[in-house]
Amino acid sequence: MISHTLHTDPFAHIHIAFEPPSSLSSFPVDLLDHTSRNNGSDKTYSTRMLEAYRKSSGLSTQLPEDWASLVRILGDDTNTQRIANDLGVDSNEITEVEVRLAAYGASNWMSRHTDGPDKVFSAIYYFSPDWRESWGGDLRLYESADTVKPTCKAYPFQGTGVAFARSLDSWHEVAPITDLCPSYRTTVLVHAYRDVG
Repeated sequence: MISHTLHTDPFAHIHIAFEPPSSLSSFPVDLLDHTSRNNGSDKTYSTRMLEAYRKSSGLSTQLPEDWASLVRILGDDTNTQRIANDLGVDSNEITEVEVRLAAYGASNWMSRHTDGPDKVFSAIYYFSPDWRESWGGDLRLYESADTVKPTCKAYPFQGTGVAFARSLDSWHEVAPITDLCPSYRTTVLVHAYRDVG
């Protein structure tokens, strides 16, 4: 069971609550490749990532079956259409869905940015048991590119998540993980895309 609670400040976003399957094995961090960008864009980052599913090409064969099953559920039309409807965006715009597994370790981050015009929405599901706020890694939502203080912070506690529609004003970032963090900030990301010609 996945529940959504809609918020409107600083922009429309959903707080997600869900019960991870009890049979789910440990997050498969070893399958994820490190990726980073330190310049050349307003979006810089350092993280580990795996494209687990793309609607047009199917499921990654690398995934353990329990994670593959979860990815199928989160990438399914039923879930993506519900997210779009709850955010007030047109689900008929969605032409592609991608599901990624991501893990942020010590000193990893993602800088403040808005997504590209081909993005309809992003949904983030957290799988970090026993996460501590002192480790950082919170998702921060801002009113603008220059706002100092975030309007909303969401720490990556297991069984929670956030979804938001892409807009010119949907500024967000992942705060840096502290150098001493002994764990990974583990997430499943669902991205819905539109054709932009």
